[in-house]
Amino acid sequence: MKSVFVRGRIKEKSILNWVQALIILFYFSQYILDWPLLKLSRIKGQFNFQDFVTIFTAADCFKTIGLQIYVPDPTTQLFCYYPYGRTFIYIIDLFRIPAFLAPGIIIIVGFLILNLTLKFLDTSTRVEKVIVFLFFASPPFWLAFERGNVDLLICLLVLIAAYMATTNRIIGSVATLTLATLIKFYTFPLLLIVLWKNRKALSQFLSILLILTTAYIIFFDIQAQNLQQPGSFAFGTPIVTFWINAFSSNFNLPIEEVSIRLGHFIGLALLGVITAAFLLKDAVITNLFRPKSASLIENCFFYLGTVYVSCFVLGMSYDYRLIFSALAGLFFMQATKNLGAYRWLLISIWALSVWLSAFSFGLSPKMHLLVQWIGNGFDFVTAGLIISLIIKQADIRVHRNGKRWRILYD
Repeated sequence: MKSVFVRGRIKEKSILNWVQALIILFYFSQYILDWPLLKLSRIKGQFNFQDFVTIFTAADCFKTIGLQIYVPDPTTQLFCYYPYGRTFIYIIDLFRIPAFLAPGIIIIVGFLILNLTLKFLDTSTRVEKVIVFLFFASPPFWLAFERGNVDLLICLLVLIAAYMATTNRIIGSVATLTLATLIKFYTFPLLLIVLWKNRKALSQFLSILLILTTAYIIFFDIQAQNLQQPGSFAFGTPIVTFWINAFSSNFNLPIEEVSIRLGHFIGLALLGVITAAFLLKDAVITNLFRPKSASLIENCFFYLGTVYVSCFVLGMSYDYRLIFSALAGLFFMQATKNLGAYRWLLISIWALSVWLSAFSFGLSPKMHLLVQWIGNGFDFVTAGLIISLIIKQADIRVHRNGKRWRILYD
């Protein structure tokens, strides 16, 4: 019996390595062939790992021009411009990391994300392994890896923070999330939630000090960047603006142009309706995640899902942020093994959301618009599902005491 068990474990591990090797082979072939799928979608960058190389080049410029790297200057090198938190620049400058190492670093980051995710998932069936490949080989990962986008580093830090929280290393988890937040600001809501959930284990004074300090640094960085608008409505709840205006324009409907603010409000209302619909299906949702659960699978889903929802609600640019949705979908798959056919329906919607959103695949403009609308619609479904599961996992309940309502949390 023991030898059979050992052989079974070796076989299972070899299959897992085979899936990992297939994913690596896919990206290696794309790299060698100069990213034909991105060319087909007409979104290929100027050169490989463009974003990460630009950041490290800006770090060299920081030595001579300081915070002027936040201001685009046509008289200087284009690559001296830096649009993210200055903490990352300080780290690069502190360790004197040369720009030529940037491609190697982002490749290592991508490999670590793949390796950690596969270890945390511990998929057991061939169907699950195929889905893992489909999610990792989806367009958001093409673009993030080809660009060498810093969101990959944020994704790795979020995974590490989730693992630390599971192993009761709360201080390490909070420190990792703080670093991620200071590099790119959209993990700040997750940091606040983690501090709140662990308020009994952490010093309240230090938690408040950390929040205020982080908020001040973020504000300072945004002021230094002189941003004209905090986000883009190419993704998330504000995309309803684009839906309505494009629809009325293409069909010559007598509808006044919808402003971004109004479209954002309508998008939030739509997201609320979808979330409520999932919450009302108690027979389906209640058994997905156990309230107050702290397993590794569910923590990874909670951390990655919260980051995705934050970006979705704010309407930040669509492309790289979908990697958080894709990984959250994989952990959702592992956490809902007892759900049956409904599980595969939701996974299919999740897969379509990351494959169809905003990627043209060489289609005609009108067909691309239709495909994008379908993908964005599925984005709303997955975002609403994530919010409903986060509420269920946190065990948030509304209780009426006389004429007053109060929220019970945790």
